[in-house]
Formats: sequence, structure tokens, C-alpha cells
Amino acid sequence: MCVKSSLAKPIVLGSALLLAVARLAQSQAAVIPRPDTLGANFDADSPGQGTPSDYDFLVGKWNYRYQARNPKTGAYTPVVTGVWTGTKSHDSFVFEDEFIIARPDRPRSIVMTYRVFDPVEKRWAIQGIGVQRGVWQPGRSWTDGRDRFLVQDNPATKIDNETPEMRTKVRIR
Repeated sequence: MCVKSSLAKPIVLGSALLLAVARLAQSQAAVIPRPDTLGANFDADSPGQGTPSDYDFLVGKWNYRYQARNPKTGAYTPVVTGVWTGTKSHDSFVFEDEFIIARPDRPRSIVMTYRVFDPVEKRWAIQGIGVQRGVWQPGRSWTDGRDRFLVQDNPATKIDNETPEMRTKVRIR
């Protein structure tokens, strides 16, 4: 009987240690970046140059998936789908995007983006607008010959002095 009671304490302590290690491993797993955010870690403050043909491949109508991120908590929203339409005009120096997300439980969301190629800077200046909110979202875009890079700021997401506005960074391969 003395043997059983002397083993009980190490077994309980060992179990508690295993439980603590498992919880620690679980909490550490939460900080691993999601695969859909990888590749957008380029330096947005050192833009390259582009060409007027950078967005030719986007002319048309596309289905897309979108997942927002809460700027305060970092939590992701559920994925929603939408339709993206891209057109070029003005001798191919203007590219216009229209992003529409239609959901049955709320009004549809419309974002327009106007991209204008600057032949002096050799990059695209961007102005997006959340149509229902009337908020301009400035940005720029360029290429490195293989990938296209887009950076766009969204001033409407600055909700307080502690939370910075959202900056969207996209790398298209």
C-alpha cells in the first residue's frame, strides 16, 4: 500500500506537466501565420517600377474569395465570395476594377478601384473607394518583372488612436 501511494504523486505531477506542455504547444500554434498572408511581406515603402501592361491579365470578369481581418483583434472573418470585373481605357493608361460582394443577410458591398499609370514614375497610382461609405483608399502598384505588388491604405479602418489604419498588401504571381 505504501508503494501505491508513493507512485500516485509522481503520476499526478507527470500528468499535470503533460497537460501544461500540451496547452503551451496549443497556444504557440496560434501565432503561426496563415498561408494566405505569406508572400505579402515585401517592403511597401520601396516601390519598384511597372508598365502599362501590368494589369492586362485581369481584364474580364472573375469570381474571388475575400477574408477580412479585424484590426484590433487580428481575428479573421468568414470567407465571402464576390465578382471582380476589370476593364482598361484611355489608351490603356487606366485600369478600373469593380469588386462586388453580395450576401443574403446584408446589402451588397461595392468597391471601385481606379489605377492610373504614371509614365514618369513608371508605376500605377491607385484610388479605391468604398462606394457606400464614400472613403478614398490611396495606393500604388508596380512589378519586378515576375510578380505584381499592390499597396493600398484604408483610412476608414482607423477606429481609435491605438489601432492603425488597415494597409492592404498584395503580391500577384
